This record gives sequence, C-alpha cells and structure tokens, in this order.
Amino acid sequence: MDAHDRPPTRDRLVEATVALMRTKGPAASGTKEILERADAPRGSFYFHFPQGKDQLVLEALDRAADTTLQMLRRELADDSGDLAEQVRAVFTAVERELVETDYAQGCAVAATTAETVAVAGGFRAAVAAAFAGWTEELSVHLVRRGLPPSTAAALADLVVAAMEGAAMLARARRDPSALRSAADLLATTVDAALAHHPHQHAHQED
Repeated sequence: MDAHDRPPTRDRLVEATVALMRTKGPAASGTKEILERADAPRGSFYFHFPQGKDQLVLEALDRAADTTLQMLRRELADDSGDLAEQVRAVFTAVERELVETDYAQGCAVAATTAETVAVAGGFRAAVAAAFAGWTEELSVHLVRRGLPPSTAAALADLVVAAMEGAAMLARARRDPSALRSAADLLATTVDAALAHHPHQHAHQED
C-alpha cells in the first residue's frame, strides 16, 4: 500500500487494538504489540491517546461495537423481507467472520466484558452501552415488523445472547455448528412470535 493510501496513525492504532482485543482481550494487548501491528512510531501513542492505554481501549471498544451495529443494520435493512431469514443472516455473518480469521478473532466487546466488567466502571459502562446499542437496533426493527415492544425487547436480548454464546462455542470447538443451531432455533422462535401477533404483523404489511 502506498504511504499516501494508508489510514491515519490514530485509525491504525485503533484498528490494531480492535484486532488484538478480538484475539486475546484488552489486558493481554500490550502497547508495544499495538504499535508494531499499527506500524506506528512510539511517540504517536501518547500524542493521540494522552490518557494512555485505557483511552485507546475504550475507543477501540466503541469502534468494534459500531462494526457489529452496522452489520445488524445491514442484515435487517429490508422491512419487507423474511424476518426469520434475516435473523439467520446475522448468525451467518458472524460465522463467516470467524471462519475467515480461522477462529482467531472473536468479539472484542465480549472479551472486554469478561476481563473488566467486575472491576472497571468506565469499561463496564462502555460494554453496557455496546450491548444496549445492539439490542435496541434489533428491538426497533422487531417492533417495526409487528411485534409488541415487550416481546421485541425480550427477543432482541435473546438474539444477542445467542449470538455471543454461540460464537464463543464455535471458537472453542473450531466448528460453526453452534451458530447454525442457534440460528435455526431463533428463526423458529421469530416465526412463532409473528404468528402469535398476527394483527400487528398484518398491520405492518398494509
């Protein structure tokens, strides 16, 4: 890549941190390794992140959360599509990314939650906000598709919980079958929820 085509140093540092967090979590992602992966000079670290590594990790966490949010928006964009198949598509997107990285890179938000949520207030708020963004996006879409808000919120929590748990199992087993099974069960659940609220669903289609 030509030097003029490279992302700015700050972006490279954030993206390097996201990749390392997805591989081994924030605590094990050292400053030296981040700088090497970003191909950035040492002085750039505190220039861009004067508050140190915590500031960088929080920004990387926001970047990772937004990437997943954009994936959800993309897969759920069509309000006239088959909702069960859209849910399947979310899990297929997670599977595709795991396979492409040979199961090396999981979810940066989940890794940060496991490491820091019990001890660090700033990180706890950040991961809570990340999960809230995903569940809200799902819930809003499900309401638009005809489900009552309480059902939509519960189903959104279920989708995110299944997505994270199944991805963890897939990484541990190096096998995507847990993601596929979760997608199948959730597709059935979505169809059943829509069938249980036919009037709202019919109203959405008018």
